[in-house]
Amino acid sequence: MTASSIALHAPAGSATANLWLRNRNWDLALITFSAVLIALPYTLFLVVSRSGVEEDTSRNLVNLVVSLFIGGPHMYATFTRTILDNDFRRQHPLIVASSILLPITVIILAVKAFIILLTIFFFWASIHVLHQIIYLIDCYNQKTPARLPLWSRLVDYGIVLTSLYPIAAYKLVRNEFQIGGNLIQVPAIFRHDWVVVLAVLAFAGTFLAFTAKTIWEFSQGRGHWPKTTLIYVTAIAAFFVPAFPNLDVGFQGFNTWHSLQYLALTWYANHLRQQQGRIHTPLISRISSGNDSTWRFYGFNVALTFGALVIVILLWIFRTPLSLSLDQIYYMTVLSFLLVHYYHDHVLFTQPQALVPAA
Repeated sequence: MTASSIALHAPAGSATANLWLRNRNWDLALITFSAVLIALPYTLFLVVSRSGVEEDTSRNLVNLVVSLFIGGPHMYATFTRTILDNDFRRQHPLIVASSILLPITVIILAVKAFIILLTIFFFWASIHVLHQIIYLIDCYNQKTPARLPLWSRLVDYGIVLTSLYPIAAYKLVRNEFQIGGNLIQVPAIFRHDWVVVLAVLAFAGTFLAFTAKTIWEFSQGRGHWPKTTLIYVTAIAAFFVPAFPNLDVGFQGFNTWHSLQYLALTWYANHLRQQQGRIHTPLISRISSGNDSTWRFYGFNVALTFGALVIVILLWIFRTPLSLSLDQIYYMTVLSFLLVHYYHDHVLFTQPQALVPAA
């Protein structure tokens, strides 16, 4: 995931030294400029498919690689702060107990209404990815001396929440939004050009408002370079991701960036809790203790991911009597855990103070 060698601090006396979540190099490498990883899955897909491998096989290979080494580990990392954490289980018993309903729903929909399952997944996934950026914005806001006014925070949220949808809306309206050969559709009432126009205007308006606000803030000496850079990188990346011809692989690129961010944030949150004596689960404490614990943390989550791979293989062996396709098997297994991860993050993402070291 990360090595402690990048944990260098901003120069002493720098105006932004206290605005980073951890430090300049850590934030830029793992949170912001790791956006370059968005291109990696699609590049792999093009190399494999143009070497003579069938496109569908190439797509599934990319999905497998991303899932095993970054997407899956980020998903299971959530549980080190929720189900596997004694304090979380005690504080949120209803959240933990109701989580079982999500895998049950996923299995039923995967067998009976697969397209509906995919539609729910991609809508919730888009909200989740953008929610994580908003959480990061809130974490950065925790580092500012004074609380920002509501209108300023809404402008920050607005550009993030609208950035993913102009091109995506265009493809949805024209029935061109395909995931692995499965056409994702929206209700007929939304399949009109006004939806695209509204999405474009919303993004353009919030982009201009954010730019104007940014210029004003920096002119007043109130600018926040780490947060501003992250927001612009997110807005530009999210806007162009749906333009990829193969959306399944394109979104895996966005997922790669999102997952690396998440692994870094989750390890750091656990690391701070361990330093403050707030982790009471020996296993989680052990994989969160010390700057060199990043690889122990990552390895633990990779091991859980390979456990899920065993489930996929078993389902594939019995695919004929079960009447399941590879896509159904993959999404049934992954989404059973992934949607619980989304659900729990709606709680965790209300706690930006988790990334603020104790005074």
